[in-house]
Amino acid sequence: RLGEVGTDFELPDYTLLRAFAAWAPVPQLELRAEVDNLLDDDYYTNSFSSLWIQPGMPQRLRLAAEYRF
Repeated sequence: RLGEVGTDFELPDYTLLRAFAAWAPVPQLELRAEVDNLLDDDYYTNSFSSLWIQPGMPQRLRLAAEYRF
């Protein structure tokens, strides 16, 4: 990927893994878990020059519960 126009600076390719699961122990309750960047890889989303590079987000875990009544 081109990192800066007019130069030979390039950003490395990357692949991210995301995992999620949901479970409903009773009909009114749902529990969810999500993990972004499952392997906690370092990656760069974009750049404006070789001196200004935007890193990607680190591994993130989200837990949620939903109760319907």
